[in-house]
Amino acid sequence: MTFKETAAATIALLEPAPVGGLIRPSSPRAKFALDASQFVAPSEWCMTIPIMVKKPSAFLPVIMSFAALAVVLAHVAIFGAAREADEGTAAHLWQLLMAAQLPLLVFFAIKWLPRSPKQALLVMALQASAAVAALAPVYFLKL
Repeated sequence: MTFKETAAATIALLEPAPVGGLIRPSSPRAKFALDASQFVAPSEWCMTIPIMVKKPSAFLPVIMSFAALAVVLAHVAIFGAAREADEGTAAHLWQLLMAAQLPLLVFFAIKWLPRSPKQALLVMALQASAAVAALAPVYFLKL
């Protein structure tokens, strides 16, 4: 392709698309037309930590861990750290919050580790540290 042909094709590409977005097979744009399956969403090829943390599968486990931590701390503040004969509502809420994270963590790992391993591992480290923070009072206070 000569410079003039390349320039003409570039100018043709910069022209607005016809109404309905259809390109005639004979138009200069047809040579460069791509179907939607060849495009990747910008959020998936330029994934950064702040963008990835905004994904629900990334931030929901962290929120659930902190909610479980809040349940334990509120229970200890109100009733003390004494062991009870029967598990109460706080213990059941804590167990539900911690167990409900597992499907989200698995989904996050399956979806994001192959696409963006470095960022996904950093987010998973954040999720793990939040889970450890929720587990620590239960372990150390022997609740």
